[in-house]
Amino acid sequence: MVTIAGKLSKSDGVLDFTKSAEECRRRVHGLTPWPGVSVPFRDEGLKLLRVATTGAAGSPREIVDAAGGVVACGGRTGLALRSVQPAGGRPMSWEEFARGRRPMVGEVLGGGPTA
Repeated sequence: MVTIAGKLSKSDGVLDFTKSAEECRRRVHGLTPWPGVSVPFRDEGLKLLRVATTGAAGSPREIVDAAGGVVACGGRTGLALRSVQPAGGRPMSWEEFARGRRPMVGEVLGGGPTA
């Protein structure tokens, strides 16, 4: 049987952190390199290149481990950011990114601290 799929576009690169970390991981790896998945971080785009799943407690989109790059997802799961690319920058590990940008626990991808 043949399955017809629509053409991918930039709008497909949206990540819904209310879904489980495994679903988010599949989306990131399935859409890399094109069209890629980018999330807002401090009013800039942050492209997610490699991620892994882990356990985490927190509100979706909230950074729960700044050193390890863990972002809370739905179902008490977490997405560990392994490799990222800031807007206008080169691809780098989360550790390199964190040394320069200093993300904080409680900060959210897409805006300021959680309510």
